[in-house]
Amino acid sequence: MTLRQRLVVTIVAVVAVGLVAVDLIALTSLHSFLYGRVDSQLTTAAHEVAAVARRAEVTGQPVTAAQVRERVSPDVYVLLLDPTGSPVLSAPSGSRLQADPSPHLPDPLPVRPLTGGYDVDQPSQAYRPAASAVTVGSTIRAGRRHRPSPGPQYRLLAVSIPGRTLVVATRLDSVSATLASLRAVLVGLTVALLALLVVVIAVVVRRGLRPLEDMSREADAIAAGDLTRRVQPSDGTTEISRLGRALNGMLTQIETAFAQRAGSEERLRSFLADASHELRTPLTSIQGYAELLRKDALPDEEARGRALTRIEQEAARMGVLVGDLAVLAREGEGPAPELVPVDLAALVAAVVDDARMIDRSRPLELEAPGPVPVLGDPARLEQLVHNLVGNALAHTPSGTPVEVRVAAEDGRAVLQVRDHGPGLDPDQADRVFDRFYRGGPVNRSGGSGLGLFIVASLARTFGGGASVVTEPGEGAAFTVVLPLDPAPTSGGGGTPDGATAVQAGEAGADSDASPPVLPSAGAGRR
Repeated sequence: MTLRQRLVVTIVAVVAVGLVAVDLIALTSLHSFLYGRVDSQLTTAAHEVAAVARRAEVTGQPVTAAQVRERVSPDVYVLLLDPTGSPVLSAPSGSRLQADPSPHLPDPLPVRPLTGGYDVDQPSQAYRPAASAVTVGSTIRAGRRHRPSPGPQYRLLAVSIPGRTLVVATRLDSVSATLASLRAVLVGLTVALLALLVVVIAVVVRRGLRPLEDMSREADAIAAGDLTRRVQPSDGTTEISRLGRALNGMLTQIETAFAQRAGSEERLRSFLADASHELRTPLTSIQGYAELLRKDALPDEEARGRALTRIEQEAARMGVLVGDLAVLAREGEGPAPELVPVDLAALVAAVVDDARMIDRSRPLELEAPGPVPVLGDPARLEQLVHNLVGNALAHTPSGTPVEVRVAAEDGRAVLQVRDHGPGLDPDQADRVFDRFYRGGPVNRSGGSGLGLFIVASLARTFGGGASVVTEPGEGAAFTVVLPLDPAPTSGGGGTPDGATAVQAGEAGADSDASPPVLPSAGAGRR
């Protein structure tokens, strides 16, 4: 059974019970009123007959039917019994030509003493039937016996008067007809009203539940996959309107989440395709050089050294990509990193030295006026700095100056890496810290699109943030802000010589030394 059907049935049932209760109260009240009026008339008639009997007793004359009919209505049956139960006077109701059947006398008679006068017009007594009055049937004479018949009903009252028993009764035809007529009217009205109410309630409930049915249809369409659908109504102050607004808000969030998931899955598929390609290249090189070494196919020691160097470099390239994947997998999961005092200026100086060894022709300047104590994980902070510097080196033309600045400003540690490359357009700048985002063709060193995402993620992990200021053709300035260590110590390995002054120039490393590889030189930016 549907909700609409249950509501209609419940409302109609409640209304039906109420109408039946009203009908019963009305019938009971009218029944009590009419029977009370009849009993009051019988009581009055009993007093009149008693008065006639007293006068006859005083005069010594017998009571006659004519005397009784002078004082009592012909509609009242009168029977006077002596102490032995024998009839002294019998005056049937009806006309002289057509007397009514006699009432059936119950055995024993419910006799009560005749009390004082009964005021018919007193409202408090008009609805109170006499306690000793009874409703009886009628009898017909069969020889010397009387037997019950299906004739008219009587209301009978038996009272005791001095030396005799008086029985008065009257027919209930008018009372029964009135009650039957009222009963028929109430039943007809109740049935008609219930039929009308069924129609009205069904229409009202259907109209009231129509918004819920519309919502159900929309929900079915949404469940089928159409997340652009919205339910109505969503305005107003009714409960259904509030439900519509709540559902629409939920659907908007679900649609956004599905869109984000679809975009993330697409970026992930693209990244996995690029990662597999990037891994295949160094693996092929490593396999080839290793096979040459195993077969002793290289003619001299210098060639074998170059092969080993290439194997190390290709392994380092794979390590960069695998490290990025590991950071991505751990992002937002696992225990919080252990925070220890770190001198950010010393750490940045070490990373800049590594970068100079990689690209000796690159003008790379470092400005570090003094120690910058922060709380963090040294390995992760080093990865953050490597990604920033490596991003600037990887995505600017060879020989483009890069400026690195680290300082304590306004109670915060500020690390800024500024390049003078091609810069970013507004759309690229908005998405440059997104996961897997690469705003342009892969550069010569490849890129996973995770470098700057890792920078922003690590900055948030240590209570800070990352931002970029850029214009097309004007270069880009990436800034990471971290909270300073409130109780700085000499942790972090100290500040290297020259870290407190502006450093410029190129590293003078031996040309035969194997250059280290930055952990995230391929951090994707453009």
